[in-house]
Amino acid sequence: MVRIIKAIAAGTELPDPAGESDGFIDVSAEVRSQLEIARSEAARIVQQANEQADGIRWEARQEGARQATQTIQQQVRQEVDQRVDAALPALEEAVRSIDYEKAKHLKHCERHVIRLAAAIAERLVRRELSGSPEITLDLVREALDLAAGSERIKLHLNPADYESLGERVGELTARLSETSAVNVVADSSISPGGCFLETEFGDIDQQFEAQLARIEEELT
Repeated sequence: MVRIIKAIAAGTELPDPAGESDGFIDVSAEVRSQLEIARSEAARIVQQANEQADGIRWEARQEGARQATQTIQQQVRQEVDQRVDAALPALEEAVRSIDYEKAKHLKHCERHVIRLAAAIAERLVRRELSGSPEITLDLVREALDLAAGSERIKLHLNPADYESLGERVGELTARLSETSAVNVVADSSISPGGCFLETEFGDIDQQFEAQLARIEEELT
């Protein structure tokens, strides 16, 4: 206002108001632009700070989760170890019991198989005896050899064998007549094909049942 008055007093031209208005508008626009830039920068800084805060919170949650997981895992391991230690004696006892039952079962099966084999062998031997009396004579000969040196021998034969093999058995006992007194008798308790000797030193059982029983006992 002072400037305008001075200009009028001096008779000079007044400055164009439009020019000054344009300058004022330019300044305002610049200020607004700077304000927008400042606002944008502030918003960017706030967003970046929020993102950093979110990242920090996420890392904290992750770290907390890791620590919690590690703690839980450690507790679980300790609990498992304690339970295993508590259950281990029972498990060991169960294993020993299973091994014992397994061995007992196998032993039972083994005995059953041996008895079955002995029964089959007995049937086969009896079948052979029916057509081969030489087997009985071989048993008598073996028994007499074992009894050599005894003064008194009593030979027991099944009645059927006594009747069919008496003469040939007499030939075998005659060899011992100089050193032993041999008495041959028929005995129904003796199984067919076998024989039984009595001496002053002990008995000799040459029956197939007795021989198979001895074999079975040795195997079991």
